[in-house]
Amino acid sequence: MTNATRDTLFSGAISCRQPEQGYRFSLDAVLLAHFARPGQGARLVDLAAGCGVVGLIALYRYPQLASCVAVEVQEELAFFARENFRDNGFAEKSEVICGDVAHIKELLPAQSADLVFCNPPYYQPGRGRQSRIDGENMARHQKTPVTVFASAAAWCLGAGGQAAFIYPAGQLAELFAACGEARLAVKRLRFLYSYPGEAATRALILCRKGGGLGLSVLPPLYVYEEKNGPYSQEVAEMYAADGGGPCWRN
Repeated sequence: MTNATRDTLFSGAISCRQPEQGYRFSLDAVLLAHFARPGQGARLVDLAAGCGVVGLIALYRYPQLASCVAVEVQEELAFFARENFRDNGFAEKSEVICGDVAHIKELLPAQSADLVFCNPPYYQPGRGRQSRIDGENMARHQKTPVTVFASAAAWCLGAGGQAAFIYPAGQLAELFAACGEARLAVKRLRFLYSYPGEAATRALILCRKGGGLGLSVLPPLYVYEEKNGPYSQEVAEMYAADGGGPCWRN
């Protein structure tokens, strides 16, 4: 087991152990966890869960959740996720499965979730920043195509269930195609910008299994007020202990 740090969110309300060197969660996880509000008694599945931070945020923000299942292929990250749920008092509501989403049918029953969160690896092989640490490369670079993640999300959901993804804005065509193939209708789209005047870097999308036509494009989300400036008010509230409503209302 590698050395780990214990980092906190929401003024110390929750803590998250993660590798000191290697893949560590980023702002993407915080944005994704705040993108959709689960209903009362909802069952959450987090695909490519890493150290479990998306599930931790969701369980903290939305006490109405019935359960959270985190699926992570790397044994070390799955170990940290399991410890993080336990240490934050969510052991009874959570389960961590160490397995490959490509084999989702062997890991989880069909229609076992009402909401799926997914922050998949998105760099094409050979692109993006390369790391000397295998675990970090595995978490950031596509060994498994996005079609597999979309298909896995669809397997977990019943009719009308929702799946939320965060993905690079310039690669949305491949994600849209993957969701369409999996019968996940894209219903909501929000572009993320570092600050006003810059091109979009990421996008949040919300899909509905078996949903019909109609797509809502939401107002832009700026991470910072300006270049080298502070977080925007909306993002700052996501990090606040008493804030954290979804970054768009369901």
